[in-house]
Amino acid sequence: PYDRTQPVNCYWDLGRADSTAIWFAQRVAMQWRILAYFEDKGEDVSHFLRELQRRPYVYGTMFLPHDAKAQKLGSKLSIEEQIRAAGHRTVILPKLSKVDGINAGRLFMSSCWFDEEKCADGLNALRHYRYRIVDGQYSNEPLHDWASDGADAFRYMAIASNRANGTGKGVLERLAEAKQSAVQAWKRNESGRNSGGQGWLN
Repeated sequence: PYDRTQPVNCYWDLGRADSTAIWFAQRVAMQWRILAYFEDKGEDVSHFLRELQRRPYVYGTMFLPHDAKAQKLGSKLSIEEQIRAAGHRTVILPKLSKVDGINAGRLFMSSCWFDEEKCADGLNALRHYRYRIVDGQYSNEPLHDWASDGADAFRYMAIASNRANGTGKGVLERLAEAKQSAVQAWKRNESGRNSGGQGWLN
């Protein structure tokens, strides 16, 4: 449930030809409450800012991917500048490889509580996010399809969660320690499969 005493942060994946996706989440104690998910296609930033206004949340920070400084989506201002002009605090996240982001997402998942109704579309994207198959083998690149936008925004949330941990090891520190074993485990688990692949929630 939404805790009115805590700010809600938003985690964006940007697109115009693709969908723009946003996860709404707050950290309460050691738990990440994933409150809602929203995506839409072919709209400029003002459309998404109106959607934020429509919701009852008190916002903290808008976490944006690295290309938010360059992309404009129908304005002379960058996406970051447009969001800041609307009165929101913004943070541009570092660019990580997709494999590192996926592993960060897997580590982060165990800390999350999801509102199943309000996050239904985002959860469906996570379930269907999968690696490309090349010559009958899984590649190191995810398949770019309808599930990518929600999954990419979730990757950014996992990366951003490292900033909020305060004490203890964050996701990125745990990822650095576990990177090799995670990749090897993935290869062992995925080798020999010939189906459509597994999403993060399978």
